[in-house]
Order: sequence, then structure tokens, then C-alpha cells
Amino acid sequence: MTTWLDIPSWYVIQTKPKQEERAYYNLSVSGIETFVPKIINSIKNKFSGRTKHQLNPLFPQYIFAKFKAKEKLQQVRFTRGVHKIVSYGDTPCPIDEEIINMIKDRSSEDDLIDLENEFKAGDRVIITRPHLQNLVGIFKKKLNHNQRVSILLSSINYQVHVSVDRKYVMKSN
Repeated sequence: MTTWLDIPSWYVIQTKPKQEERAYYNLSVSGIETFVPKIINSIKNKFSGRTKHQLNPLFPQYIFAKFKAKEKLQQVRFTRGVHKIVSYGDTPCPIDEEIINMIKDRSSEDDLIDLENEFKAGDRVIITRPHLQNLVGIFKKKLNHNQRVSILLSSINYQVHVSVDRKYVMKSN
């Protein structure tokens, strides 16, 4: 008789502190499908004023893994980097695949999640940066890890593509 433990399902894996990548790697090597959504945090150095971009997990100390619990539960539990499988009592709690797909739909090929307003090619946008403030353009594409965007600005006589920090762009009504 087939039970839900025989069907590959997604589970939330709690990792040991700062060991998301280690758990991800070890589970992947074991043939287990894993997913670690990531975001880019901008950290400003208070002394130099420079901004540093750091890649971090979207859910610190948590990753997702898809496996048949009946076959792989013990292997996952004892994988280096794994603290535990999120469970209700002693029973691991599967996550609906739609939730994983919803997160994956917001991510790029390298599992980078865009938490900002999602721009689509052709969207009308306004630049809020001084010197270009209130210029209206058409969103073209994202550049270098979603930190900059390409916008087509039009005037009466010509069109020009500009690259602007994403934080200075918002959707136009």
C-alpha cells in the first residue's frame, strides 16, 4: 500500500547555524533535490560609506529538500550541516509543491530571489534619482544581479538607453 511517505515531497530542513551551503551540497551529492532561495543584501560600511553586496539565504538556517521520506529520512537527518527536519511531533511535515513553485517563479537560475517590485519588460517607470528625477521611461531589463536596470528614455527627437541603480526606479501609473 502506497502512503504519502512513498511519494517524493518537499520538506523544510533546519540547518546548523551558517551551514545552509554545506547541507545543500551534501544533500545534492546524495542525489536529493534541494532548493536554497537567496537574496542580495546591501551593507553600507559606516566608515568608508561604500556599499558591499552580500549573498545570503532568504530563510537563514532553512533549506528545502525533495525526497521520499520512507527511503531517505534517516539519511537526510544525519547529513552534515543538517540540524533537523521540520516536523509535527515525530512526523516530518511535507510542503505543498505549489509553495515551492511560487518561490521558484520569483527566482533566477541561480536561485536568487527578487524582493523588490518586479519589473517586466515594457513597464513604464519613473526615475527618482536627483539629476534624472521624474524622467519617465520604459523598463528594458535587469543588470548585474538585479542591482541595476536598463531603461529606454524617449524625448521628442531621440531615444537613449540608460543604466540606473534599481533603488532609484519605481513603476509609473
